[in-house]
Amino acid sequence: MMFLGVPASNGVLPIHMEPAFFAWLLGFLPMPAAVESSRSVRYFDGDVVGHHLLAFGIWGAISLGTGLYHRQDQAGSHRDPGADAPRSSPG
Repeated sequence: MMFLGVPASNGVLPIHMEPAFFAWLLGFLPMPAAVESSRSVRYFDGDVVGHHLLAFGIWGAISLGTGLYHRQDQAGSHRDPGADAPRSSPG
């Protein structure tokens, strides 16, 4: 994702000088959101920073959910397989 985010960030080259594919990615990748939000705060008093913060929030939620899912998956794979089996009553 980093290879797509840096060219689409509009930080090095203006987005109008790049292929249209990167202009499409500018709207929702986290790296372009970082560059655009810092530019918005620095030069435009943060007028349009809300859209970029929304992109950060969505990517943060996706990352947190993925991390928690994998953590739970790893914890579940190291359990004793017989521990959850129902025990038969003597008799």
